[in-house]
Amino acid sequence: MKSGLSQIENRVHAELQSRFVLRFFLVSVGLLACSALVCLSLIYLLGPSAVSEKLKLSPSFLCSTALLVAGSCFLQRALGQVKIERQTPFRQALRFAVMAGMLFVAVQSYALWNLVNSQNVA
Repeated sequence: MKSGLSQIENRVHAELQSRFVLRFFLVSVGLLACSALVCLSLIYLLGPSAVSEKLKLSPSFLCSTALLVAGSCFLQRALGQVKIERQTPFRQALRFAVMAGMLFVAVQSYALWNLVNSQNVA
């Protein structure tokens, strides 16, 4: 037989989980929206590259690769910090990793848009 206290604890735990899931969803949507805005800004500011017959990769692919490497480095730093139980540097490294990931998605989206638009479709 379950006591009334465990039912209250279960309800509080379920409410905390619901709040966490809602916050996670809102942060994810916010990051996606920021990434889309950065991508649209790049499209507006830099525009498409010239149309060519040959496959020509834009420098934005190099930039997105650098962002991917930076995000991986920040995640490795966060892992090292959590192993020695240093919370503040751990959280900071995770924030930088999330920002690098968001910028990677934005720049990669611009690079792919640029690649598609630079192809000579005949």
